[in-house]
Amino acid sequence: MKILYSCIVCFLYLLTFLSSQAQSVLSKGTWAKISVTESGVYKITYDELLGMGFSNPTAISIYGNGARTLSLQNPEELPSVLHEIAILVDKGTDNVFNSGDYLLFYGQATTGWNFDTTKKQFNYNNHPYCQTNYYYITDKQATKYIQTAATPNLPYTKTVNSFDDMYIYEQNTINPIKSGRMWFETMGNKTISFSIPHLIISKPITIHTQVAGRHNTWGNMFIKINNQAFDTIQVWGTTSNSPYAVLKSSRKQYINNSTTLNLNIYAGFSGVDSRSYIDFCSIHARSNLTFQNTQLHFRDTASVGPNTSAQFQITSNSQATVWDITNPEFPQKITTQFSNNTLTFTSDVSTLREFITFSNQYKSVTFVSAIQNQDLLSDTDYDMLIIYNNPLFIPYAQQIADVHQTYDNMRTRIVSQQDIFTEFSAGRIDVSALRNYIRWVYTKNNGTLQYVLLFGDGTYNNNLCSNNSSYIATFQSLESLYSHSSFVSDDFFGMLQKGEGVTPEDTFVGELDIAIGRFPVNTEKEAEAVVAKTIDYITKPAYRGDWQNILCLLADDADENQTFHMTDADKLAQNILETYPYFNIEKIYLDAYKQIIRSAGQRYPDANTAVNERMKKGCLVFNYTGHGSEIQMAAENIINASAIESWKNGNKLPLFITASCEIARFDEPSITSLGEKFILQHNGGAVALFTTTRVVYAFSNYTLNNNIYKYLFTKDELGKPISIGEAFVQAKKVTPNDFNQNKRSFTLFGDPALRLAVPELSMHIDSIQNMPIASFTDTLQSKTIVTISGSIKNFEDEVQQEYSGTAYIKVFDKSQKISTLGNDGNTPIDFTIQNNILFQGKTSVTNGRFSSEFIIPQDIYYFKGNGKISLYCTNDSIQGTGYTHVPINGTNAFAEIDSIGPQIRLFMGDTLFTSGEITSQTPTLLVYVYDQSGINISDAAIGHSITLILNDDFSNPIILNEFYSASLNTYQYGTIQYPFSTLPEGTHTIYIKVWDTHNNMSEESIEFRVVHNSNITLYNIYTFPNPMKDNVHFHIQHNQELENIRVRIVLYNTSGMRVKTIEQEMQPQGYTEQSILWDGTTDSGSHIEPGIYPFTVELTTEQGTTIRGNQKILVIK
Repeated sequence: MKILYSCIVCFLYLLTFLSSQAQSVLSKGTWAKISVTESGVYKITYDELLGMGFSNPTAISIYGNGARTLSLQNPEELPSVLHEIAILVDKGTDNVFNSGDYLLFYGQATTGWNFDTTKKQFNYNNHPYCQTNYYYITDKQATKYIQTAATPNLPYTKTVNSFDDMYIYEQNTINPIKSGRMWFETMGNKTISFSIPHLIISKPITIHTQVAGRHNTWGNMFIKINNQAFDTIQVWGTTSNSPYAVLKSSRKQYINNSTTLNLNIYAGFSGVDSRSYIDFCSIHARSNLTFQNTQLHFRDTASVGPNTSAQFQITSNSQATVWDITNPEFPQKITTQFSNNTLTFTSDVSTLREFITFSNQYKSVTFVSAIQNQDLLSDTDYDMLIIYNNPLFIPYAQQIADVHQTYDNMRTRIVSQQDIFTEFSAGRIDVSALRNYIRWVYTKNNGTLQYVLLFGDGTYNNNLCSNNSSYIATFQSLESLYSHSSFVSDDFFGMLQKGEGVTPEDTFVGELDIAIGRFPVNTEKEAEAVVAKTIDYITKPAYRGDWQNILCLLADDADENQTFHMTDADKLAQNILETYPYFNIEKIYLDAYKQIIRSAGQRYPDANTAVNERMKKGCLVFNYTGHGSEIQMAAENIINASAIESWKNGNKLPLFITASCEIARFDEPSITSLGEKFILQHNGGAVALFTTTRVVYAFSNYTLNNNIYKYLFTKDELGKPISIGEAFVQAKKVTPNDFNQNKRSFTLFGDPALRLAVPELSMHIDSIQNMPIASFTDTLQSKTIVTISGSIKNFEDEVQQEYSGTAYIKVFDKSQKISTLGNDGNTPIDFTIQNNILFQGKTSVTNGRFSSEFIIPQDIYYFKGNGKISLYCTNDSIQGTGYTHVPINGTNAFAEIDSIGPQIRLFMGDTLFTSGEITSQTPTLLVYVYDQSGINISDAAIGHSITLILNDDFSNPIILNEFYSASLNTYQYGTIQYPFSTLPEGTHTIYIKVWDTHNNMSEESIEFRVVHNSNITLYNIYTFPNPMKDNVHFHIQHNQELENIRVRIVLYNTSGMRVKTIEQEMQPQGYTEQSILWDGTTDSGSHIEPGIYPFTVELTTEQGTTIRGNQKILVIK
């Protein structure tokens, strides 16, 4: 029975222990947050507790979580969270805690000294991001009290009457390269004074000074003490490839003849680019143990020895208290004797001990705020965490959570960064606290956590991650002076196994266990834009199209005859097509374009145009390899902020991959980097980016870039694309750490749980010219009517008979080899392209099958080889892709003769437009064409492309071949839709030339007038029918093609009384005319009486600009 009873007790204790570990102490009770800035003994009175909100503070305890920076490397066990610290309660003579009583505890500052037992020296530890430490008081009976230490068993063999006296000067005011954890102070001619009141004059003082200098040649930095030369520190010259400044230190001893020490530090060099900084100056002296009613910390390294006790003798004019604070959260009271102005005690000194002596001069805490109950420990069953700091972002974070719940059945928790700091670092800003919380959730739910979205921008100065700022803390490397080695990395938050993380030597250990993404947003407007793009990409069928079959590779030109940017891009293209041949790749290699010299430097205007046109047409992935910076891609300025701001590709958003330096230096608050511009751009830009935050190296870039494509298009067990975050994790895992941990400088902007819009179904050509594809061996000739049929299958190769939708067919001519131009004196390189489109159109899919016919144009490449039929299909829920290679060559000698050119109709915005009317600055050209033989969109022959001439600028024609598509189920009718980028105000003319497949040409022109978009123009209001009987449409023509418009229509009777108000939000449709239906009822619900009714129309843009117009309507019976 006793054994059974013992087992039950042990079991109940275990349950209690596990429960206590799984629930936060903050989940219950009343809590107050207090702060301290210095280490010492703090006093909190009964009355102060009342003022903090404790109505009956008879039961009080204090919690904390250390004071220094948390470990950057994961410990064996899960991290420590808030835990109780020991207190001493003075209840007065009545033994009841009430007014006049108080409690004491030892509070730690975030800075302090550690002793290096190997080097036998003290090192100062300064928290890089938090100068204030916090504790939490609660109305729970304390269980940890300060106890009296046991008297040593051994008699003392040493007498201690002096101690290691430490002083520091450190002012962290500047981060020279705005990167890394080290901060400095601009030196100038710096004088630092130290007062050491009880210095033992005969003992040497160790002076440790660390400085940094920047100069174009060797230079010296000098230290003087009391105006006498002390030391010279030599720094070598810096160049563009060396550290920004050279870090050097001096550690020397000096015997001072007074208790005041004056140091003068200055640089012996100067110049426009010269800089000098001081990191710190520390003093290690020997001082007499003298207590003068000011709290005295002391420890003595000289007395430490195995199995040793020592008697400490403190000169004091009064009795005082001594605590052993070697464990600062659980101090012990030391038994002392006081006699002849000497306070003595005995302590074991087998290891270094630290003590504090004090009397009644206690330090005072600062009340910060009440703390709401929270519990981050027990609620861990999630697939995704969204961490925010700005509460304005919560609704947008919830939208992301909701869409993943609906589409991916994911459980998401939205959590405040400040709540994480509260629970995991006692309120201190600490990147490891975020990682520790993520690790807690990951471990507690057995690794089912897959994603973390950091919902906010970052900064190299984590001090700015305060309440309500938008910043989510960033991991910064220790290196802070060499831009080639200093970096910021969100990978830190996703390395969760034991021992993983960052070592004291600042080396990453381990690999990503989960995917980390970031929305680098600062404002509510930016949050709204990024979330809207993300959700639309996931949910809207309009955000799908045959651009999902296209990848675009942009490559920089040569560097000193080194063409690796282009050759790397070409290797990527080859590897992709070997594994995923259904993709169509556009190659924009700068050296393949004509280079021109302008005052600002070398430029490739045709390449700029090619990039902008590709963004209009859309692509699944846009990949750049080459040089870059925070403000542009390539020295030739191929993509910059202005270009991104001009893109209106809102429903054709690519994933950007940038293997280039510093494109997304998001942690520099004074700029918005190019990478941030991509993701933040409203109604355009990118849906996500794999991008770089610091200097990276081409060889390693290629390795990671290539590994990304090994995973980016793979499918999960259900046949769906894996998330971009998962692809990023897997790619990084197989990429080695080299070149200063190159891969850590690649980050993910965007939702890590987002699935790239890779089509899930496969499409197959089953027959050509009514012959089964397996037996079709003919060559397709120009002027031939081609008939194809095919089917759509799932990943198990089953025809999807329930599938109905639209199939898009694109026929490519044969591949051709071309060469770059060697613009920079480099050897030209050869590469192949397959971009000559012979036909593109669409056909209906019914019961998983489709068929189409088209004519091969006369303009083809007349040599043997295989063309490519590229396939794409979509409906409201799922897409498919496929391809077939087919021989194309020769001419059909029996083709029907056609000598009539195409019929052309031109419009701007919509078919109601007539020549000469008004448009916005970004209008869309609509061209409707018909030809019995179909339209020629091949560029195999010079001069036969669909050509647009704007304002008679015949030297800069715009080729519209890829903007043409044949209409549904016919090759004879088709449409061109071409969105213009920002056009200047004024009158413009367009001239269009179109050829058919037999090379017959037609032309047409149109005129329009551009009005600035911000100046909303209401240029026509009309009603139909007018007179009206039962209902009427209000037709409103304006110039805001891409903006939401609030419309307010007010009708009045002839007496001026309001009879009806209509308010409606009009969504952008790309058209400048929209209509609103009115059923003829008044505001009171009755039908309007016959008569004449004046009305006003008021339009208001998203920017708040308003314009009004007036008209009348006649109502009859």
